[in-house]
Amino acid sequence: MRSYGTRLEIPSGSRHSADPYVSDSRRKERELQWASDRSSTIRNQSMVYPIALLVMCAVVGVVAYSRASMHTGPHTGMQEMGTIESGEPHAVHLQSSLKSSMAAAKPSSSVETGTTATAATVGKSLSWGAVKFTVSNPSYPQETAGLGYPHLTVGLVAEPYRTTHLKAEVNSDSDDISDDEALETCSWTILQKTGIDDSSIYDYNESPTILSGQYVTHMFTSPATYHVSSTCTTTLGNVHTMEEDVECIYIRRELRDLTDMDLDIYLEAFKTMAMVTTTDGKELYGSHFHHLDHFVQMHLNAASLRSHDQIHDGMGVVTQHASITSKFELALQAIDPTIAVPYWDYTRDSAKLKGHYKGDASNIFKSDWWVENFGATSSLDHHISTGKFANQVVGLANASSPSDTSSPYGFLRAPWNLNPSPYVSRYHKNCGENPGSMYSWPTCMNHWALTFKKKTWYDWIWDVSYSPHGPVHVWVGGMGGDCIDADISGFDLTDSEQGKLKNLMFVLLKNLWRYEKIEFPTSCSTDATEDCVIKCNSAKMHDGAFLNKFEEQLIDVVGLSVSDWDNATMQSLADTLICGKAFWPGDHLEAASPVEASFWPIHPTLDRLLQYKMMVDDFAETIWDIDNQESKMYCEYYYDSSCKGHHAYDLTFSEVITRSEGTYTFDYVSNMELRTALTPDTYSVSYIYNNFEWEHCNDLDLNVHFPSVE
Repeated sequence: MRSYGTRLEIPSGSRHSADPYVSDSRRKERELQWASDRSSTIRNQSMVYPIALLVMCAVVGVVAYSRASMHTGPHTGMQEMGTIESGEPHAVHLQSSLKSSMAAAKPSSSVETGTTATAATVGKSLSWGAVKFTVSNPSYPQETAGLGYPHLTVGLVAEPYRTTHLKAEVNSDSDDISDDEALETCSWTILQKTGIDDSSIYDYNESPTILSGQYVTHMFTSPATYHVSSTCTTTLGNVHTMEEDVECIYIRRELRDLTDMDLDIYLEAFKTMAMVTTTDGKELYGSHFHHLDHFVQMHLNAASLRSHDQIHDGMGVVTQHASITSKFELALQAIDPTIAVPYWDYTRDSAKLKGHYKGDASNIFKSDWWVENFGATSSLDHHISTGKFANQVVGLANASSPSDTSSPYGFLRAPWNLNPSPYVSRYHKNCGENPGSMYSWPTCMNHWALTFKKKTWYDWIWDVSYSPHGPVHVWVGGMGGDCIDADISGFDLTDSEQGKLKNLMFVLLKNLWRYEKIEFPTSCSTDATEDCVIKCNSAKMHDGAFLNKFEEQLIDVVGLSVSDWDNATMQSLADTLICGKAFWPGDHLEAASPVEASFWPIHPTLDRLLQYKMMVDDFAETIWDIDNQESKMYCEYYYDSSCKGHHAYDLTFSEVITRSEGTYTFDYVSNMELRTALTPDTYSVSYIYNNFEWEHCNDLDLNVHFPSVE
């Protein structure tokens, strides 16, 4: 029997079957609605274009679209801070119809042109009278939240469910108040201005909040626009009134920018999601709670099709992950409404590695920061051995949902993962090889080049999946199994080529499976792990089909010169590495990666990079529809793949929180819609990023510079 180390006792209450991830009927309705809508659009366009051409010839102007204006109806109110009740938001109903912004998000033809931005994006400007006020978060007093977002004003941004300080002060630039005049008393009125709608995903309250004092403390609740007014009496008896809108919105921060308490809240909430069943969690925390396995299964189902990966290796990678993260964030907020998913700026690590560890990323996983927050990795069993997530287990597939993807052992892992261990596994190496020779930890240069060298959406989106972020998954997860001890020294390969081949075995593994040249068992038992191995596809080995594809992969993917090898030698290498062997990809490397707490901050980093790109060096071309461009592709595909998930108007695999006419709703959207929602000039998601600064990169002796936004 194959040994995979000492089996520790599984923590009580931590093992159960996953929630069945049901394909939502509402999503299918949306897909049908999209198809009908697109067909109608095409028919209408065929009639409208000739007329439009005549109009364009006769009229000189510019046709543009903008996001729907925010609702500015009668002032309504908001609630004072009180007990945070777990349960459903007030009268929440999900929209089932297309949002009004959908038409605006669609390109008017097959050619969509981007615009070039200036070096900085400027937010809203204010004209204060004699008195002004500021809003601040005492936990992050030095932050300038809102920089770079045109719809926000620095100093007038608050966060949900956090203590907020409002300070009234004399406006020294005003001629309406004398130099010897000071504020004596102030009264405040705070009213919720937007989101007063039963379709809102968040709670709302129509009652005003009344406060007194020059300095007041308040807690805004739901993300929305709030109208804040303050009337102050001066020491000379003059009365001045000031009023402005304050935007309440979640702020995502870098992991190391978080206070110790906020980081601990995030990690504890994640642990709660991993330990509490969905049934119990919904009773405790409300309808938005889901067990962690719900998200693992969602990601797994989308990423493990044999035809293609619906959320990686294609044009939908950023938007699809942004959608899943949106739902995950909402589930965390059911546990603690202060949480925003953090991001992980891994260029901070590479900058440190460059100065101290010669670029060897393995030192990250030995650092106090990593061990304290994400746990040490056992060198014996490769599971998490310390900290909050010690002995964390992988979920079991739900037997009542046979369409869900799982490993042959029934774990929530990819079909190609033959790891019999029930524990979350990390290797930090690929088949025993240090990944550094093939997978450099993402650097400042990677992110700078992505921002300033990729001028089109197509080039940017195809680059972002790989060197700017992919190696993080590789380094955390790695690959174990039989390949660690596989001896390939007897083949005509240099030491460097042997290391390269072992480092790329994970890629070869998926490729050969998707090309149907290898097969994995459909069911395995931990009592007979020696039988749970890869079968080189004998049914399709006629005419050397398996060997031809294996040779092709060695040449094209690994870069080996093996074209002069005979079939016997090629088969011998395959037998040594693949046929009859078992591979154990670390969970962070494969489709089950959401099981790790460190997974979730990785993709918001790409979202943040996209926003920064559009702020400082916008795309010269934003075309997503490439149907008529044979040299381009939507995804890495195999055989008859349709690249579902990667087209502009493919729907997201998860509902997303977006804002329309002032109200945040929770619904499926298209990739194009979500990209529009993430665009600074048409911004409509429920979070922002705390900054767009890369000073650690600017301080390095490199020919890169990340300009600040304003």
